Amino acid sequence: PRFDNRIRTKRKGWLAPSVENRINAHLSRIETVIRLLPVTKITVETTSFDMQLLKNSDIAGKEYQEGEQLGFWNVREYVLFRDGHVCQHCHGRSKDPVL
Repeated sequence: PRFDNRIRTKRKGWLAPSVENRINAHLSRIETVIRLLPVTKITVETTSFDMQLLKNSDIAGKEYQEGEQLGFWNVREYVLFRDGHVCQHCHGRSKDPVL
């Protein structure tokens, strides 16, 4: 429940639910690999990347706000345009006009 996520319930070692979920996902994948392979050492590296900077190394300032989705009403409209209004599951083979 939401009330369990309040400041007064936070104690030493407390993690936000989203962070705890991410850690549990890593541990689950590690356990799966350990069952299949003879693992002796594990190193987990997590990071986040600036995808706009990777695509355009000269990006700065307000250009960050004018990304690829500028001019589209929402993400759905952008993705449909990006994919040419073609189903990415069947790649248009079903000939269904509605995605």
